[in-house]
Amino acid sequence: MVGVGQSHYIAGQKTLADAVCFDVDSTLCAYEMIDEFAKCLRCYEVAKFTEETVNGEISFCEPLKIRLNILKPTCEQLEGFIQEKEPKLTSGGEALVAELHCRFIPVYLISGSFLPIIFPVAKILKIPEFLPIIFKKTNIYANEMFFDENGFCVGFDETRATSDSGSKDFGKATVCRKLKDEKGYRNLVIIGDDVTDLEASAQADLFIGFGGNRCRDVVNFDTFRTSLMNK
Repeated sequence: MVGVGQSHYIAGQKTLADAVCFDVDSTLCAYEMIDEFAKCLRCYEVAKFTEETVNGEISFCEPLKIRLNILKPTCEQLEGFIQEKEPKLTSGGEALVAELHCRFIPVYLISGSFLPIIFPVAKILKIPEFLPIIFKKTNIYANEMFFDENGFCVGFDETRATSDSGSKDFGKATVCRKLKDEKGYRNLVIIGDDVTDLEASAQADLFIGFGGNRCRDVVNFDTFRTSLMNK
């Protein structure tokens, strides 16, 4: 078994990683989960804003507000989607995460999507969630919806680092910096398919652009991969 401090391969890339952060949509998951939720609600225009955001054509926070205003989801609709829609994972992703766990390398999910939609993916991958009863620290960084007493969505938590991007206090780079500061990671790797993941490369020690589901030029660099499998 290869342990921390020794070189090993992640998605075919040799690295000394002591922590690995994954994007979820179109990286560990084969599609954009908020778009799948939108399809269930027949809000097909949501996908346009998602695509423009992940390609860096528009900012992050405002389009997220727009998409949520289009969806106008209820708590019941969200719960129904989660129960009925089993996540389709990217080939090789589950095996890669399991391999990292076997090497005692911490795995984190960092997503601009919403926590309830991310949790089913985390459950399959055995990535720790936040358990308020025992105050267990989460390995999942994503956004939180707010619902009123009648179960209608009234917005989201705009103080979370994942609720925006492109500044020192927001974005996946902020999460990576926080993890390195708090945990002392020296070789943090982030894997993702879009511009928000690329921004995190400023704080990560290695960025692996992923194009196995959607091949975006914005992340196509020397470490670009189209498979999560170690071939």
